[in-house]
Amino acid sequence: GGLRTYWLPSQRRRTADSSKKSGKALVGDVDYREVCGVAGWITPVPGGVGPMTVAMLMRNTLHIARRLALKEKPLPLDQWILRCLPLKLQDPVPSDIAVARSQTPKDVMEVAEEIGLLPSEIEPYGSHKAKVSLSVLDRLRDQPNGRYVVVTGITPTPLGEGKSTTTIGLTQALGAHLKQNVFACVRQPSQGPTFGIKGGAAGGGYSQVIPMEEFNLHLTGDIHAITAANNLLAAQIDTRMFHEATQTDKALFNRLTPKKKGKREFSAIQIRRLEKLGIQQRSPAKLTAEEMRRFSRLDIDPATITWNRVMDTNDRYLRRITVGQSATEKG
Repeated sequence: GGLRTYWLPSQRRRTADSSKKSGKALVGDVDYREVCGVAGWITPVPGGVGPMTVAMLMRNTLHIARRLALKEKPLPLDQWILRCLPLKLQDPVPSDIAVARSQTPKDVMEVAEEIGLLPSEIEPYGSHKAKVSLSVLDRLRDQPNGRYVVVTGITPTPLGEGKSTTTIGLTQALGAHLKQNVFACVRQPSQGPTFGIKGGAAGGGYSQVIPMEEFNLHLTGDIHAITAANNLLAAQIDTRMFHEATQTDKALFNRLTPKKKGKREFSAIQIRRLEKLGIQQRSPAKLTAEEMRRFSRLDIDPATITWNRVMDTNDRYLRRITVGQSATEKG
């Protein structure tokens, strides 16, 4: 049931080719049509197969063999081959940033290979960060569950409680010294505390996540994406309130159902709104004035609806801001 690979040796030879300036072309001696009936994959090239093509073919063959081996026999939990990075302890212990920069992190794809993850299950973000696809849960569904240890605290201080440092230190002890397969699961830091008195949230000393700057600032950018999505919705709400306050029912309805090729039609999402309102008519031209008003207006009351804009830093002067107060906004 293993992977079999056959290499078809060929020697280059010259054949007549009127399209070439010399009248000849350099080709291989493999009969392409005959080989097609035998080979599962074939890459014909007019000039023969060069060393780069050979190298990549062998590399791909190795990757496929590894993937098939893992697929047919999942990697047991006791077969991780983790190479721990050596620590160069200093006395006194330097600053957290100095400790973080004194160590060169392993490439994230190397870590993935050491713990038995497939290349297709990893989405790299640079050399030191990656997301793991949830499909790995399906592949390893027959593996026994591990033990889950929660590190928490109930004595908050301005500088934190030491949960991250304890978590990373405990993981180091279990992995590097007791040779257990272990992951540390910590949340992505917010830039508010990072730039405040507390500082980062990567741990401290020799028990911290590296690269510290990437972990504390942006990681994979998910927090920024959430910020943009939240603020986009806030802008949509404000814009809708502005247009409803400055336009007639008919004008608002015409903007929501513009003519396309001389005809107005409801979109799929608009039909769902009609169903929610209990309006049976599906032709924009046949709606009554009252149905047009109900369809077009959300009638959001700014006194009862609060949707905050957000940002991932502490900015005191942006607190308690309200919008729509200007006369031009009809607020």
